[in-house]
Amino acid sequence: MRNRPGVIGVQNKQQLKSLMDKEGKTINEESIKTMTEQMELFKSQIETFSKNHRHEIIKNPELRTYFLRMCSHCGIDPLASSKAFWAKFLGIGDYYYELAVHIVQVCFASQKSNGGIMDLKDVLAAVISIRSKHAQQPTISDLLF
Repeated sequence: MRNRPGVIGVQNKQQLKSLMDKEGKTINEESIKTMTEQMELFKSQIETFSKNHRHEIIKNPELRTYFLRMCSHCGIDPLASSKAFWAKFLGIGDYYYELAVHIVQVCFASQKSNGGIMDLKDVLAAVISIRSKHAQQPTISDLLF
């Protein structure tokens, strides 16, 4: 016949479970604290990078595309609103807002002939003709973003 655990065995199991839960919570809190510190450090590094390379990000479409992709992979949305930090800091929100307005204008203007559906290269050419007075000309990657 097998010995069954008595009251002391049950109490020991409960005590062990309580200690394990407490230790798990401690580890979880430390992990969250460490992750938060790392994200704050990363955000400050992105801010520093964007301050140091602001003009390059705005003028270079390739760098702008990579920067925006990096931001989106990290959960930073510089285009969320014109009041957002990145939109204010870099002026990216205004650039893409104006670009979106021009894209819509081009598609609406061609609506009678093609239903507003155009090849991306044709949209880019039409937008460039509209934005001829702007210093920054868009690229295909700007339209895709």
